[in-house]
Amino acid sequence: MSTRRSFLVGSALTAAASRSAVGANDRIRVGVIGAGTRGSYMATVAEKNEDCQILAMCDVYKRILDQAVSKLKQSKPDTYGDYRRVLERKDIDAVYIATPDHWHAPMIVEATQAGKDVYCEKPLSNSIEAALKAVDAVKQYKRIVQIGL
Repeated sequence: MSTRRSFLVGSALTAAASRSAVGANDRIRVGVIGAGTRGSYMATVAEKNEDCQILAMCDVYKRILDQAVSKLKQSKPDTYGDYRRVLERKDIDAVYIATPDHWHAPMIVEATQAGKDVYCEKPLSNSIEAALKAVDAVKQYKRIVQIGL
């Protein structure tokens, strides 16, 4: 039985990248950036959604990254210490960002530039200037971005 939260998160990831998927039977290919407590938990929730496939996970702290990957039941993602490697991948439709707050807006900018849709944990930013840059990038690159509140 899914909880309200897991349903909403799974739906958000599906909706965020739905226009990238070719057909109704295709899976949305997701990269997780930030594998700490929240990123690790949300990756396990996302992989339960049959429309999602976790292809990559990234964290600067290898031990945390390895622990997060070991919790996954269905996915065997590639792992990276640099989030830019995830954004470079052409086979990833959307990214889930669960990093420290000051990284959210810059990563949203880079993800949208790379053609990725984004689901990002709150807050959008810890400064107005960075938030405005992220909003401008979303509009310019016509990507779907949802901030989890």
